[in-house]
Amino acid sequence: LYVAIHMGIDIMRGCSSPYGTIGNVSHLAGFVGGFCYVLAVLPEIGGRPVPTVPCLRKKHSGWNEDRCFAFFSREYSAGVDEVQSYAAGILGLGIALALLNAFVCQRQAHASADGYSIFVKGPDHVFEQAVARSRETFAAEQRRRG
Repeated sequence: LYVAIHMGIDIMRGCSSPYGTIGNVSHLAGFVGGFCYVLAVLPEIGGRPVPTVPCLRKKHSGWNEDRCFAFFSREYSAGVDEVQSYAAGILGLGIALALLNAFVCQRQAHASADGYSIFVKGPDHVFEQAVARSRETFAAEQRRRG
């Protein structure tokens, strides 16, 4: 709940600046990705396994005892297998959206358009122009903040 409120406030605050909103949304995506990784892979945390609780799940053969995650209370429990499949799906969706953005949405942008590409080396004058734009933007931001 704390994280949801914190991220909601950050996104609302970032609405006054488009760059702030993009940063906050990417921060939120990173948080969700990290949380889903922990649920999908179940790594040891602090040398201990991720805690689960026993629970009853209705399956096609009737009620079976299963391992579950209890999110804040047993009332909000969900089977480990179910949670892992949802988490893997969200991680896969994130990868698919990143590839869609890179190869479809941004297909018109050259890889060295901002001069900072590590894969495509642009001409030196493009890099120098990008650095100059970056310095101008930084100076303008500093003047605006006072």
